Formats: sequence, C-alpha cells, structure tokens
Amino acid sequence: MKTAGMWWADTLESFAEAFAIRYDLVQERHPAVRDTGEWWVQGEVWCVQLDSWAHACWLDAVDNPAWRRVLTISLQNASAASTRQLSWRQVVTRHFSELVHHALTDNWPQEPDTHKLGLRLITRELTPPGCFAWLEFSSQSADAQEFRALVEQVIDAWIDVVFVGWTDHPTGLQAAVLFLQTGHQDGVDDEDFDEEDGYDPEGSEGLAAQVPLRPSPLRRTLHPLLDSLESDAMVPVKATVGAAVADVHDWANGLHTLAEAWRERTWFGPGQLIYEWGQQPIAYLLSGLSNGQMNPFLHMAARGTTGSMMLSPDLADTLQGVLAANLNISEASRLLYLHRNTLMNRIDRIRSQTGYDIRQFNDALVLWVAQVLLRRQGDSLPSSSG
Repeated sequence: MKTAGMWWADTLESFAEAFAIRYDLVQERHPAVRDTGEWWVQGEVWCVQLDSWAHACWLDAVDNPAWRRVLTISLQNASAASTRQLSWRQVVTRHFSELVHHALTDNWPQEPDTHKLGLRLITRELTPPGCFAWLEFSSQSADAQEFRALVEQVIDAWIDVVFVGWTDHPTGLQAAVLFLQTGHQDGVDDEDFDEEDGYDPEGSEGLAAQVPLRPSPLRRTLHPLLDSLESDAMVPVKATVGAAVADVHDWANGLHTLAEAWRERTWFGPGQLIYEWGQQPIAYLLSGLSNGQMNPFLHMAARGTTGSMMLSPDLADTLQGVLAANLNISEASRLLYLHRNTLMNRIDRIRSQTGYDIRQFNDALVLWVAQVLLRRQGDSLPSSSG
C-alpha cells in the first residue's frame, strides 16, 4: 500500500520507530464505523483506524494503553491539521462520501456529527437558505474528465445552483454534490406549480410507480436542470435532496439528511427522478429498523402464505396504485392505465399468492410494509405454511 502523501504516514512511521514496533497497513472499508485513532483487537493483534479507507495492524505488542493513547492523539491532531488545509469543497465531498459509505449499515448514526465540519464551511460561495443535492449519473462515460467538465459547465450556467464537487459512489458511478440556494423561492405558490411535477412517472419502477408527491419549489429548479444534464451529457441522472440548511450551523445536518434520504430511496424509491428528505416519513421509520426487528414482522406477515411474499414488479405496481388511489378501484385503474377487469385480475393474483386482499386497508398496509422491508433486505423471506 502506498503511503506517500498520506496525512498519517509521518505520524505512523515516527510512532513505530520510537517504540521499535512493526505494523502492516490494510486498505479496506471496515464494516464497523470507527473514528481516526480508535483501537480494537482483531484476533491477537491490535489495530488502529487511520482514515475511512485504511487501518494499521501492529505485528508487535502495543499492550501499554499509554502508548496507544499517544498515537491516538497524534493521529487526531494530524487529521485536524490535514483537514484545515483542505478547501471547503474537499471538506464537504469527503465528509459526504464517508456518510454514504456508512448509510447502508445497521449502525447508521441517527444524529449528524457536527464536530467533523464545525465552522469550516463558512464561505461566501454558499448562501443559505438552501439545501444539498446529490446527482447520480446512471452510466459511465468513456472519457470521465471530459464528461465531468461538461456537467460542471451545464451546472455553472444555472443561477442559485452551486457545484460543490465530485464524490465517491458505492457502485462506482459518477456522482456529484450541489447546493441549491432557495432564498428566492420563498414566495412561490403551490398553484404556480405544474401538477404533473407532483409525480415521477419517468423511470418509475416497482414501489415507486405513480406515487403522488407533495409539490416542492425545489422541483421547479431540479426538473429542468436534470433535463439539461441528460440532453447535454447524454446520461440519465437522478437527484436526492437533503433537509433545508437555514444558516452556517446547519451544514452537518444538511449533509447528514442528504445521505439519509439517499439511504431511504435505495430501498423505497429507486426509480424516482427526484427524492426529497422527508417526503416519505414512514420510509424514515422503516429504514431505522435492524434485521432483528424486521424478521419477526416478516415471519408474522408470511404466516399462512402459500407463495412468496415478494411481489413481481407488475403486482407491486398494482399494490402501489391501489394505495395511491385510497383503495378506490376505479381511481387505481385510471392511475395505472389498466382496464378495471385487468386490475381485478391482478388483485386476485395477489390474494392467491399472498393471502392478502389489498382492497382491505389492513391487508394492503401489511403487504406494502412487507414489500419495502423485503426490498431493503435484498432477499425474500421463505414462505411459511403455518
């Protein structure tokens, strides 16, 4: 592993030389959320976290807690000094990349870590109120540098949209953080908002199909911006939006809620063009459940089911459409663009497969919750014959 240029390299080497001990460097994302300078025992070896990508395993004994404390303090000071040398854009993108990495783990923090950003983000380039948004481009470009330059050029042409920087993405796709300044939108009335913008039919799939969303002034900016990016860069793009940032003390919360919203959309609305933090409060509630909390519910929901609880895409669309229509079959038929007889046939198929009649509120609710939890787990629960 290359250490040249790493902010922790000199500190680590000096510690090893001073105490005449050896170490190995490991470059990998650790499954646990660990802070710089945090120690743990792996087998019989002491390990210390360096950054989100690397840790050191000591081949010789470091059982003396005072020694470990010395290195912890030294690493934390070196990290702080390194961070102070970063631009505000680097601070934001690095912090958000770490949040995204942790977002899909069971130990996702419910509260933002305000100490990591502090007041370093006081910059005239970002003028609150506003919010952070994360753009995900659905495919790679042959020339990444040219693609990024084109995207930045398109974004720079938009008033009140600040390009922050490119970030890591778990799947390796191109992704970038923006800041949307919303102060000029305070007087926007809902009646001025195009009713069709309350839906996300483009790219909708599965549980996200035909879901009515509350009108948002942010969509007035994002919809045309995404259209421009897709037409100019010729790559489909989706946006996730965090909570409002009212002043400079809210930066950490703005980024934390952005990662939180992305965490929700991966399970509950992957096909939606724009997903805003807070648009589905029940998604936030369900996203906080651990596997240990989800499994008992899924076992109870599957009791007596002869088929799989996981619905196919067309049946999942049917369930979502019936719920969106408040269980009104005629309205659901209109929303789903299905003949009433075709819709009734699908409802019968759902009842035959799962035992649930989605024309009944309790059945529809239980089955919908089961769908989102199964999607989150990424694997369907074996049916129970109980």
